[in-house]
Amino acid sequence: MAHPTHLEIFHQGPEVWNQWRKENPEIHPDLSEISVYPEFARKDKSSIRTKGAIASSGSEHPYNFSNTDFHNSSFESAIFPGADFSNCYLYEVDMSRAGFLGANFTGCMMRKAYCASTDFSGAQMVDCALNNSTFIGANFDGARIEGCNVYGVSAWDLHITERTVQKELFLHRDNFSRSMLGPHHEVIYVDDLALAQFFYFINQEDGFGKSLKKLNEKTVLLLGKFREGGLELLRFVGELLRERGFVPIIFDFVPNAETNLIENVTTMAGLSRYVFANLEGGSVPAELGRISSNFNTPIIAWIHDDKHDSVYAMFKDIISRKNVQYFTYLEHSDLPGQLDKVIGKAEKYLEELSKQNANADVKLDDGRISRDGK
Repeated sequence: MAHPTHLEIFHQGPEVWNQWRKENPEIHPDLSEISVYPEFARKDKSSIRTKGAIASSGSEHPYNFSNTDFHNSSFESAIFPGADFSNCYLYEVDMSRAGFLGANFTGCMMRKAYCASTDFSGAQMVDCALNNSTFIGANFDGARIEGCNVYGVSAWDLHITERTVQKELFLHRDNFSRSMLGPHHEVIYVDDLALAQFFYFINQEDGFGKSLKKLNEKTVLLLGKFREGGLELLRFVGELLRERGFVPIIFDFVPNAETNLIENVTTMAGLSRYVFANLEGGSVPAELGRISSNFNTPIIAWIHDDKHDSVYAMFKDIISRKNVQYFTYLEHSDLPGQLDKVIGKAEKYLEELSKQNANADVKLDDGRISRDGK
C-alpha cells in the first residue's frame, strides 16, 4: 500500500515531486498498489505508435521516480515520457498500452510486469530483471535493451527497428540482472528478446530434444485451399488425424510483407511426420515443390475424384516420387478408410527409409581405413 504522504506529493505534479525528491534523497518512495488512471491517461488510445501524440502530451518536467516501489501498481494507458524509473521495484505492475517514450528503466526489477502494447520508444532498459514479464505488441523503436535477465518473457509481435539495441540479454531463473552476475552463475546469452523465448523453451526440463521428437512423431501438416469450404474440409481431416493420435497443423492466416509463408510451411514440413496436401489449394504446387526437393517427409496428396483428371498432369512428377502417396474421395465418409490406407503406406516408406539409413551407416563404417594397420 502506498505511503499516504508520498501519494499526496505525487498527485501535486512532477515539479513538486522532483523538488521533494531533491530535498529528501534518502527516502525511497512507496507508491505501491496505486492506479494512475485517469489523471495521467493517454488522450489517444487507438495506437501505441504515435510518437507525436505521446511527446506532445508529456510534461516538460519528467518525474524522477528513481528507487520508488511500484509493486502491483497500474500504469495502464498512462503517459510518462522521459520519466526516470531507474532502480524501481516494478514487480507485477500493469503497464499495458502506456507510453514511456525516452524513459529510463536502468536497474529495475520488473518481474511479472504486464506490458502488452506498451510504447517503450527510445527507452533505456539496462541491467533490468525482466523475468516472466509480458511484452506482447510492445514498441521498442530506438530503445536500448542491454544486460537484462529475460528468463520466461513473452515477447510476441514486438515492434523492433534498426534503431533498437539488444545486447547481452541472458536467461537465469533467479531475479537478478547482469550487474549481479557472478562466476558461479550459469546463464545463456542471446542478443534478441524474441529469440529468448526459443532458448527458454530449449532450457526447460523436458528439453528441446524430447519436444523435437514429439514433433517428428506426432505432427501432421495440412495444406490446401481455405475458401469455399476448403478450410472446413481440412479441419474435418484434422479431426480424423486427431482421432488417430496425431497433432494436425493448419496455417490459416494471410501472410504480410515480413512473412515468407512458403518458407515457414517448408520448415514445418521438415519437422512433421507427414504432409497432407489437398491439391485444390492454389499455393500447394509451390509448397509441394519446395518440400519434396528439400525433405524426404512422406507427402499424402489427395483430391476429390471429380477433379482427378484436371490436376493429375500438373502433379504427375511429384506424385511419382517414392515419398508421395495419393488418393481421391467422393464423399466425406470415404476419407477415414482412405486415410488409414495411405498412412499405412507412408509408415512402410518410413521403415524402408530407416533401413536405408542403417545400411548407409554400415557402409560408412566398413569404408573407413583401419588405424591399427590391420
